[in-house]
Amino acid sequence: MSDLNPVVRSKPVADQALDILRERIQSGFYRPDERMPSEAQLAEELRISRSSLRTALASLAAEGFIRRRHGDGTYTCPRSFQLTLRSGRGWDIERQIVKRGQQASIRVLEMGRRMAEGGERKLLDLAEGDELYAIRRLVSADGAPVGLIESLILLDGLSTELSLADGELPPQELLSRSHSRQPHDGEIRFYAKPAERKVAQLLGIEAGAPLLAVEGRYFDATRRPLLLMREAYRGEQGFEFQAGFLQS
Repeated sequence: MSDLNPVVRSKPVADQALDILRERIQSGFYRPDERMPSEAQLAEELRISRSSLRTALASLAAEGFIRRRHGDGTYTCPRSFQLTLRSGRGWDIERQIVKRGQQASIRVLEMGRRMAEGGERKLLDLAEGDELYAIRRLVSADGAPVGLIESLILLDGLSTELSLADGELPPQELLSRSHSRQPHDGEIRFYAKPAERKVAQLLGIEAGAPLLAVEGRYFDATRRPLLLMREAYRGEQGFEFQAGFLQS
C-alpha cells in the first residue's frame, strides 16, 4: 500500500482517515464483505493513533460502510445502490450499476395499453373503465436480476406510440419526450414487503423473501397525476436513496 497517501495535518486526523477509508470502500479497493486490515495495520499505514482510527471506524460503521465482528475483525458491508430522484434526467439505476463497476442491462417485459385497476385508478385520478399505458422492466447487474420497475402512464397527453427503446428510459425522461404535459413535481414512499410468487421468479429469489418497494407519482403543474411508478428491489442488495424529487 505504499502508493496510498497517509493523512496530513490540514484537518482532524480522524476526519482524514474517515475520508480515505470511505473512498477506498466506495472505489472497490476494499471489496464488498471483505475483511479489512487490522486496526494496528491501518493505524501504522495511515500514521495515526489507534484512538483516531477507532473514531474514523465508528463513523464508517454509523454510515453503514462497515460492520464489526467481535473477535473476528472489521468487514466492509455489501455495496449499496444509490438511487437519486432529482430534477433534470431523474434517477437512472442503470447508471448507478455501471458506477459500481458492473454491467447493467434493462429488459422490457411488457408494454402497452390496459385497463386501470382499482388502486391505480385512485392514484392516477381515473374513472372505472379508463385505460393507461403500462411498462414493466427487469433490471440486472452482471446478468443477475436486482429490480423490477413498472411505470403506469396517463394516456391523456401521451403524444406518440412508444417504442421498445422508450420503454427502457427513466420515468422522467420518458415523460419529457413523449407526454404533452410535463412533470412538475412528485411524491415517493419506501416500504418493505414480501415477494409474491411471480415477482420472486423474475428476481430469482424465494417467494416471501424481503423486497424493498418504492412507489411514486409524477404530477403536472396543475397537480394532476401523470405517472405512477412501482418498483421492487431484492432486499439483500442494499440501497441508498437520495430524494430531491423534481423541482418546480
